[in-house]
Amino acid sequence: MRSTCDIIWQPPPWSAEEENGGRIYHILGTLYGRRVLVIGLGKSGHAASLFLLSKGARVRCTDAAVTPSLEERKRDLVRFGAEVELGPHAERFCEGCELVVVSPGVDPDSAPLMWAEVRGVPVVSEIELAFHFCRSRTVAVTGTNGKTTTCDLTNEILKEAGLATETAGNMGLPFVRKVAEEEAPDVLVLEVSSFQLERIHAFRPFISVVLNITEDHLDRYNSFRDYMEAKRRIAENQRQGDFLIVNEKVKELFPAGGGQNVPTVFTVGRSPDADLRFGDGRIISRISGGEKCYEVDSCWRLRGEHNLENVSAAVGVAEIFGIGREAIYAALSRFRGRNHRIQYVGRVRGVDFFNDSKATNVDAAVKALESFAQPVILIAGGRDKGGDYSPLREAAAGKVKMAVLIGEAKKELMSSLDGVVPAVSAGGMGEAVELAFRNAARGDVVLLSPACSSFDMFADYKRRGQAFERRIKQLKQERQEGRRSHEAA
Repeated sequence: MRSTCDIIWQPPPWSAEEENGGRIYHILGTLYGRRVLVIGLGKSGHAASLFLLSKGARVRCTDAAVTPSLEERKRDLVRFGAEVELGPHAERFCEGCELVVVSPGVDPDSAPLMWAEVRGVPVVSEIELAFHFCRSRTVAVTGTNGKTTTCDLTNEILKEAGLATETAGNMGLPFVRKVAEEEAPDVLVLEVSSFQLERIHAFRPFISVVLNITEDHLDRYNSFRDYMEAKRRIAENQRQGDFLIVNEKVKELFPAGGGQNVPTVFTVGRSPDADLRFGDGRIISRISGGEKCYEVDSCWRLRGEHNLENVSAAVGVAEIFGIGREAIYAALSRFRGRNHRIQYVGRVRGVDFFNDSKATNVDAAVKALESFAQPVILIAGGRDKGGDYSPLREAAAGKVKMAVLIGEAKKELMSSLDGVVPAVSAGGMGEAVELAFRNAARGDVVLLSPACSSFDMFADYKRRGQAFERRIKQLKQERQEGRRSHEAA
C-alpha cells in the first residue's frame, strides 16, 4: 500500500462548462495577449502582476494609494510592460479587461471591483491565480490565531522527514512567487486569510487546516457569520482523497467526511471524541488507527496551552503524510517560533518583558494572558477591528495588575476594563513601556498584547513590536549606565 507521500498530486481538471469557474479556468489557460486588471500593489499584487506579465498577459495595475514604495513598484512593472495607475481610480483604466486579480487588502467596495461586478468580469484572488499553475501538493492553514506557528511547524516536520517543502501565502512570500519558480517543491504549506479566500473558485488544497475561529475583522465583515463563511471556503472544493483538519468547535461549518464530494475530516480539540486530542502537555492522535500519544511537554518550548492546538494540527498533517514519531519529535525540539508571538525580550530589575505584537485581535490577547501565572502589566490598544472586548475583561480579572492603553481604541478598552483593572493612557509606545515598568514589581511580567491592529500608529505589527523592544533595550542601557555611575562615585 502506498503512503500519501508517494502520491503525485495535481490540481483537478476543472470543466470549462462550470459556470463562472469554467470561464476563469479558460482565461487562465489562455493568458497570452489577454488584458488582466490587478487591483492593489502590495506584495501579492506586485507578485501577481509580474507573474501575469511572464505569461504574456497585457497587465494593468491600479492602487488608490500613492507612496514612495508604490512609485518604485510602478517603475518596476512599467519596465516589464505593465500599465500602472496610482491614486484615484479611473473607470476608463478598467475598460477592456477580461479578468481581475484582487489583492487581499483591497476594500470590497472599491471602484474597480464595483466596475467588474456590474460588467460581469470575473474576479479572483492571488491564491486562485497561483493554484491554477501550482505543481506541488498544498497544505493550506487558516483560522483566527495560530496560523503562522502551525505553518512553520508543519514545514519543519515535513522537512525533517525528507520532503522538499516551503511556506508561502499570508505569512511571507506570495503563493504566486513560489509557483513562478522553476523547481516545484513536493509540498507548499500556505497560510491563507479570510480575505484571500473570498475570491476563490477552484482552489483545492490536498490538506486544509482550520484552527480556532473567533471574532476578528468585523470592521470588514457585516457579521461574525460572514467572517466564518469566508474561512469555511478553504474546504469548499475538497473532494474524496483530500483531508480536512478542523477545530471541533467549528466542525459544524463543514460537511462530515466519507462521501465522494467531501474530504476525510479529522477534528482537533480537548474532548474525548476529538481525533487529535490535546491537554496536559500531550497529544493523543487517532488518525493512523489506534491511538498514538505524543508527550509534547518533553520537547516543546513555546509558551501557552493554546499552542498545543497548533502542534496537534501539525501532527495531524504529518500523520496524513505517513511521517513517523522520530521526525515529529526532532522538529518539535528544534522549533522556536517567530518573533512578536509571546516572544521573550528580556529582564530589567526583575521584570520580564514579552512581545506579543502579533496579537491583533481579542482572542489572541486572551490566550497570551492565559500563558502566564505571574502578575501582568498589559500594554494594549491600537486600531479597533469591531470585536467584543468582554473576553479580555474576563481574562484580565485577577491577573492583570494594570493596563497601559495606546492608540485609537484606548477609550473603548478603558471602558471595557473599568472596574476590573486599573488602566492608564499613554501617548505612544515609549511612554507605555515607561509607565508599565514604573508600576511593575520584581517577578511581574510586562506584556505587549494589543488586541488591536497596528495601523493607527505603525506600518504593521512588526514595527510595533520593534518599537516595544527598542524601548526595553534603552531601559537596560539606562540601568547599566546608572550602575556604572554609582560605582564610579
